[in-house]
Order: sequence, then C-alpha cells, then structure tokens
Amino acid sequence: MSMPCSPAEFSTAWLEQCLGAGDGSLAGFDYEAIGTGQIADSYRVALDWAQRTADVPDSLAAKCPSPDETSLASAKLMNLYLKEVNWYRELAPRSSVCVPRCYHAD
Repeated sequence: MSMPCSPAEFSTAWLEQCLGAGDGSLAGFDYEAIGTGQIADSYRVALDWAQRTADVPDSLAAKCPSPDETSLASAKLMNLYLKEVNWYRELAPRSSVCVPRCYHAD
C-alpha cells in the first residue's frame, strides 16, 4: 500500500492497517484541518467504527506533508520530516515528556 499524503488519499483499509484494526472494522472517516503548521498540514480524523475494540481511538491527529512547494522543499532540505518521524519512532517511547500515542509514522 502506498503512503497517502493527505486525508483525501486515506482509505479505510490503510487506516485499519496503521491502527492494527481488523479488515472491515472501520466503516468510514471524516476529517478537518487543524492548526497552522509551517511545513506540514494537520488534520483531525474522526473514525466511524463498524466494529470498535478498546485499543483503537475515536479520532486521531494526522500530520501530512505540505502541498506548498516552498514549504515542502524547505522541509526536505533540512530533513525535517525524517527528524520528526524518527522522533516518534525512536525517541518518544523513551522520553519522560508527555507524548500522544503514535499509531503510524512514515
């Protein structure tokens, strides 16, 4: 499955995979823009579960690459996306800082 770059490209199957949910357990989702990111766009994704289990969220925040070419080029030049993904993958679990649960970072 390829990596979507915005919620408009998300699919229920992709979200189920990211969240470790069973096939067909997500009936659908809605999203809205949140925040004012400089190099990324952030969205609140409301999840509509057909079969909800206790270990999946009702909603999540999705941070996606900016569609703005200047912002995207700046982020790539400074490896900002790689740094943030690695923070959530490697450092956040070992940090004493309060960090939201990360379901997927790529």
